[in-house]
Amino acid sequence: MLSVDAALSYDQDAIGIGRKGTIDKPYVLRSPFWTVDTLFYVIPKINYDLYFLFKVFQCIDWKGKDESTGVPSLSKVSINEVCTLFPKIEEQMEVGSYFKVLDQNLTLYQHKHDKLITLKQAMLQKMFPKDGALTPEVRFKGFEGSWEERKISDICGVTSGGGTPKTSEANFWSGNIPWIQSSDISDANIYSVTPRKWINQEAIRKSATKLVSANSIAVVTRVGVGKLALVEFDYATSQDFLSLSKLNVDKHFAVAAVHLVLKSKMNETQGTSIKGLTKEELLDYRFLVPEDKSEQQKIGNYFQKLDQLIDQHTTQLEKLKQIKAACLARMFV
Repeated sequence: MLSVDAALSYDQDAIGIGRKGTIDKPYVLRSPFWTVDTLFYVIPKINYDLYFLFKVFQCIDWKGKDESTGVPSLSKVSINEVCTLFPKIEEQMEVGSYFKVLDQNLTLYQHKHDKLITLKQAMLQKMFPKDGALTPEVRFKGFEGSWEERKISDICGVTSGGGTPKTSEANFWSGNIPWIQSSDISDANIYSVTPRKWINQEAIRKSATKLVSANSIAVVTRVGVGKLALVEFDYATSQDFLSLSKLNVDKHFAVAAVHLVLKSKMNETQGTSIKGLTKEELLDYRFLVPEDKSEQQKIGNYFQKLDQLIDQHTTQLEKLKQIKAACLARMFV
Protein backbone atom coordinates (compact mmCIF):
# COMPACT_ATOMS: atom_id res chain seq x y z
CA MET A 1 0.00 0.00 0.00
CA LEU A 2 1.48 3.35 -1.05
CA SER A 3 -1.20 5.87 -0.07
CA VAL A 4 -4.92 6.30 0.61
CA ASP A 5 -7.28 9.21 0.15
CA ALA A 6 -10.20 8.04 2.28
CA ALA A 7 -10.76 6.34 5.62
CA LEU A 8 -11.99 2.76 5.60
CA SER A 9 -14.65 3.70 8.13
CA TYR A 10 -15.84 7.21 8.96
CA ASP A 11 -18.79 6.53 11.21
CA GLN A 12 -18.39 3.11 12.81
CA ASP A 13 -15.81 1.76 15.24
CA ALA A 14 -14.27 -1.64 14.55
CA ILE A 15 -11.89 -4.28 15.88
CA GLY A 16 -8.38 -4.43 14.50
CA ILE A 17 -6.25 -7.57 14.49
CA GLY A 18 -2.86 -8.20 12.95
CA ARG A 19 -2.56 -10.11 9.68
CA LYS A 20 1.22 -10.42 10.02
CA GLY A 21 3.56 -10.00 12.98
CA THR A 22 1.53 -9.41 16.14
CA ILE A 23 -1.58 -11.48 15.48
CA ASP A 24 -2.80 -11.98 19.07
CA LYS A 25 -3.38 -8.38 20.23
CA PRO A 26 -6.82 -7.25 18.99
CA TYR A 27 -7.86 -3.70 19.82
CA VAL A 28 -10.69 -1.27 19.17
CA LEU A 29 -10.28 1.01 16.14
CA ARG A 30 -11.99 4.38 16.58
CA SER A 31 -13.57 5.85 13.47
CA PRO A 32 -12.48 7.36 11.24
CA PHE A 33 -9.62 4.94 10.75
CA TRP A 34 -7.11 3.84 8.13
CA THR A 35 -5.23 0.51 8.19
CA VAL A 36 -2.04 -0.79 6.66
CA ASP A 37 -2.01 -4.02 4.66
CA THR A 38 -0.81 -6.09 7.64
CA LEU A 39 -4.00 -5.42 9.62
CA PHE A 40 -7.50 -6.86 9.37
CA TYR A 41 -10.51 -4.93 10.66
CA VAL A 42 -13.89 -6.31 11.71
CA ILE A 43 -17.15 -4.36 11.88
CA PRO A 44 -19.98 -6.13 13.77
CA LYS A 45 -23.34 -6.71 12.10
CA ILE A 46 -26.62 -5.43 13.53
CA ASN A 47 -27.51 -7.08 16.87
CA TYR A 48 -23.85 -7.74 17.71
CA ASP A 49 -22.20 -5.48 20.28
CA LEU A 50 -18.72 -4.19 19.45
CA TYR A 51 -17.30 -4.51 22.96
CA PHE A 52 -18.73 -7.97 23.50
CA LEU A 53 -17.21 -9.07 20.18
CA PHE A 54 -13.92 -7.44 21.19
CA LYS A 55 -13.79 -9.60 24.31
CA VAL A 56 -14.59 -12.67 22.21
CA PHE A 57 -11.56 -11.80 20.08
CA GLN A 58 -9.42 -11.50 23.23
CA CYS A 59 -10.44 -14.99 24.35
CA ILE A 60 -9.39 -16.72 21.12
CA ASP A 61 -5.99 -18.41 20.80
CA TRP A 62 -4.89 -16.57 17.65
CA LYS A 63 -1.31 -17.81 17.89
CA GLY A 64 -2.71 -21.33 17.53
CA LYS A 65 -4.07 -20.27 14.14
CA ASP A 66 -0.67 -19.09 12.87
CA GLU A 67 -0.25 -20.40 9.30
CA SER A 68 3.38 -19.41 8.72
CA THR A 69 6.78 -20.93 9.31
CA GLY A 70 8.38 -17.52 9.78
CA VAL A 71 6.62 -14.25 10.63
CA PRO A 72 3.33 -15.06 12.44
CA SER A 73 0.45 -14.77 9.97
CA LEU A 74 -3.32 -14.91 10.17
CA SER A 75 -5.76 -15.36 7.27
CA LYS A 76 -9.29 -14.08 6.79
CA VAL A 77 -10.41 -17.68 6.38
CA SER A 78 -9.04 -18.54 9.85
CA ILE A 79 -10.97 -15.64 11.37
CA ASN A 80 -14.21 -16.51 9.57
CA GLU A 81 -14.01 -20.17 10.62
CA VAL A 82 -14.07 -19.32 14.34
CA CYS A 83 -17.34 -20.44 15.95
CA THR A 84 -18.55 -19.19 19.31
CA LEU A 85 -21.79 -18.59 21.24
CA PHE A 86 -23.53 -15.21 21.57
CA PRO A 87 -26.34 -14.21 23.95
CA LYS A 88 -29.09 -11.79 22.93
CA ILE A 89 -27.99 -8.24 22.11
CA GLU A 90 -29.19 -6.89 25.46
CA GLU A 91 -26.89 -9.24 27.38
CA GLN A 92 -24.04 -8.60 24.95
CA MET A 93 -24.35 -4.88 25.65
CA GLU A 94 -24.31 -5.42 29.44
CA VAL A 95 -21.23 -7.63 29.27
CA GLY A 96 -19.52 -5.37 26.74
CA SER A 97 -20.20 -2.29 28.86
CA TYR A 98 -18.76 -4.01 31.96
CA PHE A 99 -15.50 -4.83 30.18
CA LYS A 100 -15.35 -1.39 28.57
CA VAL A 101 -15.33 0.24 32.03
CA LEU A 102 -12.83 -2.34 33.30
CA ASP A 103 -10.51 -1.61 30.37
CA GLN A 104 -10.86 2.13 30.96
CA ASN A 105 -9.81 1.67 34.59
CA LEU A 106 -6.86 -0.48 33.52
CA THR A 107 -5.76 2.16 31.03
CA LEU A 108 -6.13 4.90 33.67
CA TYR A 109 -4.03 3.08 36.27
CA GLN A 110 -1.45 2.09 33.66
CA HIS A 111 -1.17 5.72 32.56
CA LYS A 112 -0.75 6.94 36.15
CA HIS A 113 1.77 4.18 36.86
CA ASP A 114 3.83 5.06 33.76
CA LYS A 115 3.76 8.77 34.65
CA LEU A 116 5.07 8.02 38.16
CA ILE A 117 7.88 5.87 36.74
CA THR A 118 8.82 8.70 34.35
CA LEU A 119 8.67 11.24 37.18
CA LYS A 120 10.94 9.09 39.36
CA GLN A 121 13.55 8.72 36.61
CA ALA A 122 13.47 12.46 35.93
CA MET A 123 13.78 13.44 39.60
CA LEU A 124 16.64 11.00 40.20
CA GLN A 125 18.52 12.93 37.52
CA LYS A 126 17.54 16.36 38.86
CA MET A 127 17.83 15.84 42.64
CA PHE A 128 21.29 14.27 42.55
CA PRO A 129 24.33 16.09 41.07
CA LYS A 130 25.19 15.20 37.50
CA ASP A 131 28.71 14.17 36.47
CA GLY A 132 31.10 17.04 37.12
CA ALA A 133 28.65 19.02 39.27
CA LEU A 134 28.75 19.45 43.05
CA THR A 135 25.11 20.47 43.52
CA PRO A 136 21.85 19.09 42.10
CA GLU A 137 19.66 20.90 39.57
CA VAL A 138 16.61 20.73 41.87
CA ARG A 139 16.95 21.30 45.61
CA PHE A 140 14.61 21.68 48.57
CA LYS A 141 14.23 25.25 49.82
CA GLY A 142 16.70 26.36 52.48
CA PHE A 143 19.63 24.17 51.48
CA GLU A 144 22.80 25.36 49.76
CA GLY A 145 26.49 24.54 49.46
CA SER A 146 28.37 21.78 47.68
CA TRP A 147 27.81 18.10 48.30
CA GLU A 148 30.69 15.93 49.53
CA GLU A 149 32.19 12.95 47.70
CA ARG A 150 32.01 9.61 49.51
CA LYS A 151 32.78 6.01 48.69
CA ILE A 152 30.11 3.42 49.42
CA SER A 153 32.56 2.01 51.98
CA ASP A 154 32.42 5.38 53.79
CA ILE A 155 28.67 5.24 54.48
CA CYS A 156 28.46 1.80 56.14
CA GLY A 157 30.14 0.36 59.22
CA VAL A 158 29.55 -3.33 58.45
CA THR A 159 29.26 -5.40 55.27
CA SER A 160 27.86 -8.93 55.09
CA GLY A 161 27.76 -11.64 52.46
CA GLY A 162 25.29 -14.50 52.31
CA GLY A 163 24.81 -18.17 51.63
CA THR A 164 22.24 -20.90 51.09
CA PRO A 165 21.44 -23.36 53.87
CA LYS A 166 21.06 -26.98 52.73
CA THR A 167 17.71 -27.33 51.02
CA SER A 168 17.67 -31.01 51.97
CA GLU A 169 17.47 -30.02 55.66
CA ALA A 170 13.76 -29.24 55.96
CA ASN A 171 14.11 -28.05 59.56
CA PHE A 172 16.44 -25.22 58.40
CA TRP A 173 13.51 -23.72 56.47
CA SER A 174 10.95 -23.65 59.26
CA GLY A 175 12.01 -20.51 61.13
CA ASN A 176 10.95 -16.87 61.17
CA ILE A 177 14.09 -15.20 59.75
CA PRO A 178 13.47 -13.87 56.23
CA TRP A 179 15.95 -15.34 53.72
CA ILE A 180 16.14 -13.07 50.67
CA GLN A 181 16.86 -14.02 47.07
CA SER A 182 17.39 -11.76 44.04
CA SER A 183 13.85 -12.54 42.81
CA ASP A 184 12.41 -11.09 46.04
CA ILE A 185 13.57 -7.61 45.02
CA SER A 186 11.75 -5.46 42.48
CA ASP A 187 13.41 -2.79 40.36
CA ALA A 188 10.26 -0.70 40.79
CA ASN A 189 10.54 -0.27 44.57
CA ILE A 190 13.92 0.06 46.28
CA TYR A 191 12.24 0.64 49.65
CA SER A 192 10.52 -2.72 49.82
CA VAL A 193 11.35 -6.41 49.66
CA THR A 194 8.99 -9.40 49.70
CA PRO A 195 10.62 -12.49 51.28
CA ARG A 196 9.24 -15.86 50.22
CA LYS A 197 11.42 -18.12 52.36
CA TRP A 198 12.27 -18.20 56.06
CA ILE A 199 15.04 -19.94 57.96
CA ASN A 200 16.01 -20.46 61.62
CA GLN A 201 19.07 -19.81 63.77
CA GLU A 202 20.38 -23.33 63.22
CA ALA A 203 20.44 -22.72 59.45
CA ILE A 204 22.54 -19.60 60.06
CA ARG A 205 24.96 -21.45 62.34
CA LYS A 206 25.45 -24.29 59.84
CA SER A 207 25.74 -22.31 56.58
CA ALA A 208 27.51 -19.32 55.07
CA THR A 209 24.48 -17.05 55.39
CA LYS A 210 24.52 -14.39 58.09
CA LEU A 211 21.97 -12.52 60.16
CA VAL A 212 21.92 -8.92 58.90
CA SER A 213 20.59 -6.14 61.10
CA ALA A 214 17.50 -4.14 60.17
CA ASN A 215 17.81 -0.92 58.12
CA SER A 216 20.54 -2.34 55.89
CA ILE A 217 20.82 -2.12 52.10
CA ALA A 218 20.84 -5.51 50.35
CA VAL A 219 22.71 -5.24 47.03
CA VAL A 220 22.64 -8.03 44.44
CA THR A 221 26.21 -8.61 43.22
CA ARG A 222 25.74 -11.79 41.18
CA VAL A 223 22.53 -13.12 39.60
CA GLY A 224 20.48 -9.99 38.88
CA VAL A 225 23.50 -7.77 39.57
CA GLY A 226 22.62 -4.15 40.33
CA LYS A 227 19.28 -4.72 42.05
CA LEU A 228 18.99 -3.51 45.63
CA ALA A 229 16.54 -2.69 48.41
CA LEU A 230 16.41 -1.14 51.85
CA VAL A 231 15.44 -3.90 54.31
CA GLU A 232 13.89 -2.56 57.50
CA PHE A 233 13.88 -5.85 59.42
CA ASP A 234 16.52 -8.42 60.40
CA TYR A 235 17.21 -10.83 57.55
CA ALA A 236 19.60 -13.23 55.83
CA THR A 237 20.45 -13.53 52.14
CA SER A 238 21.71 -15.91 49.49
CA GLN A 239 25.31 -15.72 48.28
CA ASP A 240 24.20 -13.33 45.53
CA PHE A 241 24.18 -10.37 47.94
CA LEU A 242 26.40 -7.93 49.78
CA SER A 243 24.58 -6.09 52.56
CA LEU A 244 25.55 -2.61 53.78
CA SER A 245 24.78 -2.11 57.50
CA LYS A 246 25.22 0.53 60.23
CA LEU A 247 24.70 3.38 57.78
CA ASN A 248 25.98 6.79 58.83
CA VAL A 249 23.78 8.69 56.36
CA ASP A 250 19.99 8.75 56.13
CA LYS A 251 18.90 5.25 55.09
CA HIS A 252 16.27 6.41 52.58
CA PHE A 253 18.74 8.77 50.92
CA ALA A 254 21.46 6.11 50.94
CA VAL A 255 19.46 3.48 49.04
CA ALA A 256 18.38 6.05 46.40
CA ALA A 257 21.99 7.26 45.99
CA VAL A 258 23.46 3.76 45.73
CA HIS A 259 20.68 2.79 43.31
CA LEU A 260 21.61 5.72 41.07
CA VAL A 261 25.33 4.87 41.22
CA LEU A 262 24.70 1.23 40.29
CA LYS A 263 22.35 2.20 37.47
CA SER A 264 25.02 4.54 36.09
CA LYS A 265 27.68 1.81 36.28
CA MET A 266 25.38 -0.70 34.59
CA ASN A 267 24.70 1.79 31.76
CA GLU A 268 28.43 2.33 31.28
CA THR A 269 28.92 -1.40 30.69
CA GLN A 270 25.75 -1.87 28.60
CA GLY A 271 26.26 -4.40 25.84
CA THR A 272 28.89 -6.36 27.75
CA SER A 273 28.30 -9.50 29.78
CA ILE A 274 28.34 -8.70 33.51
CA LYS A 275 28.51 -11.87 35.58
CA GLY A 276 29.06 -10.20 38.91
CA LEU A 277 30.34 -7.37 41.02
CA THR A 278 33.09 -7.88 43.58
CA LYS A 279 32.87 -6.51 47.10
CA GLU A 280 35.91 -4.33 46.45
CA GLU A 281 34.40 -2.87 43.26
CA LEU A 282 31.09 -2.06 44.93
CA LEU A 283 32.61 -0.45 48.03
CA ASP A 284 34.93 1.68 45.89
CA TYR A 285 32.09 3.31 43.92
CA ARG A 286 31.88 7.05 44.64
CA PHE A 287 28.94 9.44 44.85
CA LEU A 288 28.03 12.83 46.36
CA VAL A 289 26.23 13.35 49.67
CA PRO A 290 24.79 16.58 51.14
CA GLU A 291 26.50 17.44 54.42
CA ASP A 292 23.23 18.44 56.11
CA LYS A 293 21.46 15.26 57.25
CA SER A 294 18.07 16.98 57.15
CA GLU A 295 18.55 17.48 53.39
CA GLN A 296 19.40 13.79 53.06
CA GLN A 297 16.16 12.96 54.92
CA LYS A 298 14.00 15.19 52.71
CA ILE A 299 15.41 13.64 49.54
CA GLY A 300 15.10 10.12 50.93
CA ASN A 301 11.51 10.66 52.11
CA TYR A 302 10.55 12.09 48.71
CA PHE A 303 11.72 9.00 46.83
CA GLN A 304 10.30 6.64 49.45
CA LYS A 305 6.82 8.16 49.04
CA LEU A 306 7.19 8.08 45.26
CA ASP A 307 8.04 4.37 45.35
CA GLN A 308 5.08 3.72 47.65
CA LEU A 309 2.76 5.39 45.11
CA ILE A 310 4.26 3.34 42.28
CA ASP A 311 3.84 0.18 44.36
CA GLN A 312 0.18 1.01 45.09
CA HIS A 313 -0.56 1.54 41.39
CA THR A 314 1.30 -1.65 40.48
CA THR A 315 -0.78 -3.60 43.01
CA GLN A 316 -4.03 -2.09 41.73
CA LEU A 317 -3.05 -2.86 38.14
CA GLU A 318 -2.36 -6.50 39.01
CA LYS A 319 -5.72 -6.78 40.81
CA LEU A 320 -7.59 -5.35 37.83
CA LYS A 321 -5.75 -7.68 35.44
CA GLN A 322 -6.65 -10.66 37.64
CA ILE A 323 -10.30 -9.55 37.76
CA LYS A 324 -10.37 -9.18 33.98
CA ALA A 325 -8.76 -12.59 33.40
CA ALA A 326 -11.19 -14.26 35.82
CA CYS A 327 -14.21 -12.57 34.27
CA LEU A 328 -13.11 -13.43 30.73
CA ALA A 329 -12.87 -17.07 31.81
CA ARG A 330 -16.26 -17.11 33.57
CA MET A 331 -18.45 -14.76 31.52
CA PHE A 332 -17.85 -16.35 28.11
CA VAL A 333 -18.77 -19.83 26.95
